[in-house]
Amino acid sequence: MENENNVISWETYEYYMSRFGMEYENFFKKIKGKKIVCEHKIIDDGGIYFIDSLLNCDWGRSIVVTYNEKQMEFIRSRCLSDYFKEGIRELLSSVMTKEIEDILNSDKDINQMDENEIKVLYDAVHNYYSNNRGIKENVANYISSYLYKLDGKGVTSFIKNNIDGEDIARRILLTSGLNSRASYYSGRGVMHCDLNAEHLTEIFMKLLRLDEKYASNFIDMVCNMKTLGATEFINSFINLGDNKFEYSSENVDNKNVSLDANVRYSSTYVRGGAANGIEDAGTTSGNGRLKHSVCYTPIPISSAIDGIDLEEDYGDNAPPMQSIIDNDQQKKRSDFNANAALNWEIIDNLRLKVEGGYQEYCQTDDRFYGLTTYYVANNATYKNAPANRYNDAKKRRYRNTNTLSYNFSEILDPSTHSLDLLVGQEMTIVKSSKFTNMVENFPLSFYPEKAWNFMSSGTSVTSNNYFNADDRLLS
Repeated sequence: MENENNVISWETYEYYMSRFGMEYENFFKKIKGKKIVCEHKIIDDGGIYFIDSLLNCDWGRSIVVTYNEKQMEFIRSRCLSDYFKEGIRELLSSVMTKEIEDILNSDKDINQMDENEIKVLYDAVHNYYSNNRGIKENVANYISSYLYKLDGKGVTSFIKNNIDGEDIARRILLTSGLNSRASYYSGRGVMHCDLNAEHLTEIFMKLLRLDEKYASNFIDMVCNMKTLGATEFINSFINLGDNKFEYSSENVDNKNVSLDANVRYSSTYVRGGAANGIEDAGTTSGNGRLKHSVCYTPIPISSAIDGIDLEEDYGDNAPPMQSIIDNDQQKKRSDFNANAALNWEIIDNLRLKVEGGYQEYCQTDDRFYGLTTYYVANNATYKNAPANRYNDAKKRRYRNTNTLSYNFSEILDPSTHSLDLLVGQEMTIVKSSKFTNMVENFPLSFYPEKAWNFMSSGTSVTSNNYFNADDRLLS
């Protein structure tokens, strides 16, 4: 299971994990310093990999991840403290000072050190990284995540007095199931997972561990917010952190004017005979690969193809692997989406919201027809030669929405009546086009990739560049 060069397989790593279960310290000692060989990569140090997985398992998740008692016991153990101290010693070996060496040689766990001792180590590590960018990954990379999990007085005091309040607020959000960018939640409908009681409780507990006053001011902030949406909450909480968690009514994000914006981009590449587009019906006409493989006869029968009129039956007489190549297809899609919104509370309870959005969607599609396809044998202009169909679809969408709302809570008795008035206008414009080119008569030796890269080697038989009429909607 393990060789002399301290190299273990991924299967061995999983075996150790299942064997030691919740005994984190024994498991950690078994794998630290050993190289893990996976199918797709090599992990230099199993100990560092395990520490990274454990310390950052709550980082950037869309759900609240709470550490159990056994995990926290290991994180705050002398074993892990000694490992971090040794990693820092190795990292700073070339710039070691007597002050740093004395701190590392002391019998104190990192969780027992005072504020000044932790500051000396923290500053030395970060200064080293600032002056030596691109160095090999080291256990000291995770010093920040490690410190935030500790509960010693010196650690807590260090974080409060030396880390920027906004950085603390953003880290708390990212480790409590939320995104630290308010714009992430704007421009779409509200979902329960955006902000709920679990998120608020987790944030409160993290602040309580730092300072009771922080937690108390957090409660005041939440109670005094006019609307408790994810966007407003994140802006208010970061503003609270920027003010060192000192609360005043001005910290709440309830100013008369606010601006939200977000930009998203996605790119997708799909390869294979079943590369259907977003709006494709998903039919398998002429490309029923499973059916062809079942119906194909191991002994070639030359007359079996005679009399076949249906495209979906034609592939039954082609070798299944060849049929896959001859029906190859690729799709490339890109989607760019940008949204912005301006919120203005003109007077109490009267709000104006102006929204704008832009979307650009592009999709290219290459469909190869090889010598065993029905199209090449029956429908092509140049029969019995490879062919390819190229499609290029583009769509642009512009959106503008203006709404004016008024809440009558100050006019009507809220205990007996509730009335909201909303007037608005929305306009969308969609521009779309599609270019189609059918190219046939490629050399017989051409395979899909060659046809896609050298389209000019064939003969264009049909070409169509169609621009749809603008789709305009005003409501």
